[in-house]
Amino acid sequence: MTDDRWTDEREIRISSDPETVWASWAEPEHVRRWFSDDARGRVEEGAELVHEFEGHGEHRYRVVEVDAPRRLVLDGEMDGRAFRQIVEIRRDGGTTILRLVHSGFGTADPDSEIVQGIDSGWTMALALMKHYAERYFGRDKTSIGVFRPARFEYESLLADRYLDRAGLGAWLTDGSAGITNGSGRVRRGDPVSLRLRSGRALSGRILALTDHEVSLTWDQLEGVLELKAFGAGPDARMLGVRLVTWSGDQPLIESVRADLNQAVGRLAD
Repeated sequence: MTDDRWTDEREIRISSDPETVWASWAEPEHVRRWFSDDARGRVEEGAELVHEFEGHGEHRYRVVEVDAPRRLVLDGEMDGRAFRQIVEIRRDGGTTILRLVHSGFGTADPDSEIVQGIDSGWTMALALMKHYAERYFGRDKTSIGVFRPARFEYESLLADRYLDRAGLGAWLTDGSAGITNGSGRVRRGDPVSLRLRSGRALSGRILALTDHEVSLTWDQLEGVLELKAFGAGPDARMLGVRLVTWSGDQPLIESVRADLNQAVGRLAD
């Protein structure tokens, strides 16, 4: 971070080829299959890209530079503050590396809630994009988001409600297992085996983990369940879950939607 510009820079390694990674990140028809509820526009210099999130408005970007499938530069604005997003994609041995540089927003404290929230959000989003590119590329998604306002501290929420056996049992599961499995250590890639209160099984692995949030693959639903927490303005916070599934089984998805609505209600209480 400089005196007047905050920068978030990171890399992620993906087993798919650069063309698939580029399409997943840049092309609207694929962005809507893992990230936003809708996406439109042209990936051409001077054009506009729009990512739409149901209930949360639109993010608009001006395309500054395009060198497919290697480099994409976008400019945008959030809450009246300008930012720039640079993505570079390169092949490295048998895998592809995506490098993201997200800068702008003016001066920011790296320990502030907004910076920590953006950092957590990018970690979760990049993990989801990697999962889509590697396993579900080209398949349409269904997304379910259930969030409630609540008072909480991030650290205690993650440890006591999102990872702990008894904590998960208080709102989501039957209490028979936690994500930590009693070890106290949680790592990306660790296996997870839970059972919801409804009796529905959730088997998979830890896809991403931050100080705020955790995401889990859900093999039975061909999807990802994110346990989320974020700021929603001055002195306001939201918690809840987001499910992204590529299964296409709508009766199953609607049944799970009911489970998650009830679970988040218990969590907020």
